Amino acid sequence: MDGASKSKAEQGGNSSRELELQIKIDAEFEEYKKAQLAGALELYEGLVKADSLRQEEVEPKMEKRRAEFSSMDSYQRIVSLVNNFHFWWPGGWYRQMLEERKLESGADKAKFASDEQLVRDLDELIRERGYDSIAENIAKKENIDRETRLNALADVYLGMREKGHARTDLVR
Repeated sequence: MDGASKSKAEQGGNSSRELELQIKIDAEFEEYKKAQLAGALELYEGLVKADSLRQEEVEPKMEKRRAEFSSMDSYQRIVSLVNNFHFWWPGGWYRQMLEERKLESGADKAKFASDEQLVRDLDELIRERGYDSIAENIAKKENIDRETRLNALADVYLGMREKGHARTDLVR
């Protein structure tokens, strides 16, 4: 197979991988959207009980939230899913905070254990999926184009979810 044919074959594999990733992103986004809408409804109902919002205002507010989600393009959907996830990547702020907290006396050792497991799983996925050479660029948002960065974040985020990590732990 010559270089041009090989490139086309590899591109075919990439587009198949990209399609698979998009399907997983769409499914994860639907779960995210349901959770966000449930949280908004709970908030609005609490405001009604506290007499800070009228009941008839709830449905228009919910409709506005649903419309916001419906109007999101692919980029916005991925950003909303992986918001702050880059802070867990090598060179990221959450990792720095984890190291600093470990030095504090009276720190919650159990929380460290779960955060350290998250970091181990993340590093493993970054290596397995071939992002180790760009990992720090992703965390620092330096020397990397937007599409490459978001695709890597989404790919590894979904892998972390498959490993059982909670959405809230990944993007806190």
